[in-house]
Amino acid sequence: MALGFFLDGATATGWAIMEYSPDLNPPLIARGTFQAPPGSSRSWGWRWHCLEEWQQGMIEKWKPQRGAFEAPYIGSVAPPRPGLFTDDRRRSSEEAVRYLMGTDAVIEMVFARNHIDCTEVSPNSVKKAMTGHGRPGKTRDEQKRAMVAAAIARDYLVGDDNQADAIGVGLHVIANFYKRPL
Repeated sequence: MALGFFLDGATATGWAIMEYSPDLNPPLIARGTFQAPPGSSRSWGWRWHCLEEWQQGMIEKWKPQRGAFEAPYIGSVAPPRPGLFTDDRRRSSEEAVRYLMGTDAVIEMVFARNHIDCTEVSPNSVKKAMTGHGRPGKTRDEQKRAMVAAAIARDYLVGDDNQADAIGVGLHVIANFYKRPL
């Protein structure tokens, strides 16, 4: 049985272990949300270290053959146009971009260290795989609700939108593996 380890790298990292299967709804073996432990907010480096250790443990436990993660959606956190916001808003936006890019670098590094093929999937592809639409809602909250609703409609029980996104990553990658249209 070939397994995939799929991640939605964010402050709360959704994850899914799925079986590679030609079924339209491949079997979900396990899912969850990784949160860095309390006190890890002291630096990005410490949070990335916690993520690295957790991901390595998951690889050792599940022994996946393939991995994939959702690319960060930078559009929502890109630095604003001059004059629109205060310097504090610009700084927090730049920090969010730095955090998301660092998180994805750690995810990709751990897969590479373990000789696991890794794919990056665009947010629109993740949403299309799960809901049938690349933008299932106008606002971020509408998109989150649509992802959770679509996961439940497919009989995937999820605890939050991060888990739904991770399953969407898996649906996209597995459909491409079997050259099946979404």
